[in-house]
Amino acid sequence: MNRKVYFLENKIRKKIRESQLNRIILNKIESEASILGKAKLICVQLIDLEKKLKREKTKSTKENIKHQMLFLYIELYKVNHVLHNAIVKEISNNSVHLRKRISGKIKLQHVYKDLFNRLKDIAKKLTTEGIYHLNKYNSGIKDKKAHLRLASKSARELVEIYNLLRAENHIMKFRSLLIFKVNKMFRVMLKGTSDNSKMISNEIFALESNKYSNKLNMIVSIINEQIKELHNFSIKFNSYIIHSEPFYVGKQKHIIITHDVKPVF
Repeated sequence: MNRKVYFLENKIRKKIRESQLNRIILNKIESEASILGKAKLICVQLIDLEKKLKREKTKSTKENIKHQMLFLYIELYKVNHVLHNAIVKEISNNSVHLRKRISGKIKLQHVYKDLFNRLKDIAKKLTTEGIYHLNKYNSGIKDKKAHLRLASKSARELVEIYNLLRAENHIMKFRSLLIFKVNKMFRVMLKGTSDNSKMISNEIFALESNKYSNKLNMIVSIINEQIKELHNFSIKFNSYIIHSEPFYVGKQKHIIITHDVKPVF
């Protein structure tokens, strides 16, 4: 955690935590199970406070709103820091933790069945797309080559899924596929946490100096993208590798996301 953020939190801790509103908000945030769920709740409150700050004319009230926002930005910074460390642990040292997680999970019948069914769903979608483009190609429209190319692409991907499902070592192939996809997804999310760490800390010190840098929408956008990345993975590949799963930072257990966390906007 940034030392400057840490010292600022200690400096304003008493003044901020004495606010009844912040106690209510903090209890709600702390009761949320997932890291990204906490981030979402904080962002919703920050958006509301930012609107109030822009409308408010009274100096003392504006100062109270600013303190509430500072408190929430610091909480958001800490949540983002936990998420960053959880992802780093999963993908460090050639993704040792991630490999163990997926190897253990894929042996479970419900995890295997979920992945199998999702691949079947992808195959159905590819079949529909392939037939559509083939019909367009045969209809004699101008973009014949483009539709033939897209039909061929769907056919190739169908063959890949077919070969994957009929292979004797398909469970190992499933494992490799999941490791590759989760690793790729986590690296995208890791960049988001790095970008947000800089923006949130800049926002904290700008707010403290009464200089509003208006980066909240960008911060929220990154959190939204992280949530969407996880949901898209769940829809395309597997519901049980990510959702409601414990991830560890040191000895402390965290959940990155639960099924009910949706983007802020």
